[in-house]
Amino acid sequence: MTDRLSDVRHHIGTVAQLGAVVNAMRGMAAAHAAQARALIPAVHAYEAVATQAIAAAMRVDNATPISNAAATPTRCLVVFGPEQGFCGALADRLLEVAAPLFAGSYVLVVGSRLASLASDRGLEFAQGFAMPTRAAGLTALATRMGDAVAAWLEQASHPHVAMILPRWTDGQRLSIDNQTLLPVNTAAIATTSCGLPPLIQIPLQRLLAELADEHLFARLCEGTAETFAAENECRVATMASAASSIEHRLTDLRAAERLTRQEEITAEVVELAAGAGARRHSASTRPIRR
Repeated sequence: MTDRLSDVRHHIGTVAQLGAVVNAMRGMAAAHAAQARALIPAVHAYEAVATQAIAAAMRVDNATPISNAAATPTRCLVVFGPEQGFCGALADRLLEVAAPLFAGSYVLVVGSRLASLASDRGLEFAQGFAMPTRAAGLTALATRMGDAVAAWLEQASHPHVAMILPRWTDGQRLSIDNQTLLPVNTAAIATTSCGLPPLIQIPLQRLLAELADEHLFARLCEGTAETFAAENECRVATMASAASSIEHRLTDLRAAERLTRQEEITAEVVELAAGAGARRHSASTRPIRR
């Protein structure tokens, strides 16, 4: 009985240590998610500035659009996903959307966990990028990705660039977005223009191309920030579920500890009572000396 009680208490200690690890992971993920959420408004503001600049440049001599979608474009696909595990089915849901688009595309995969899962499923991609462990590294990642896309654009004809990324809303709901980055939607941008055409000192097409690069970089920054936030929010939710399961398990183990201890005490009392009864019986049957 003592060995059984010792085993239960050891199990309680092990589960409690696991709970401490889970709570620590949950706290770190929540902090990382908060850092990414703080960056997203700035990224959106940067993207808005690039969009407004393109709209203003397009008013110069009724500039032609930056590019037009071809009937059979060459496609570059950027798929953003988790770097690590413990984030539920995030990687699986991303591949459900992205996998049909891998064939015939120049694919860039962001996130080591997503890249590993894609490889396990036999999906081929051109390059893989690791997500940084801190929000401060997101801009550098977007720069490397922008360079990779730019290198592909130099060799592509009628390019089409799209990105697939996860988003986590305030209502704790995960969605997977498939968005076009290039060609730039000039029709939508034109509706944001107002005022007089700007004065420019460089060739118009060069200006539009450079602004398109800025717009692309802003969108890639958006993808990195949204993915970093979504991965960590999913991890917070997963760790919260794990913490709840651990708490239920600890409750059951503590109940088992009390029951085992009660059984042990009962056995001790029975043993003592039996010993006392045996002594009384021995005393009553002992012959009387005269």
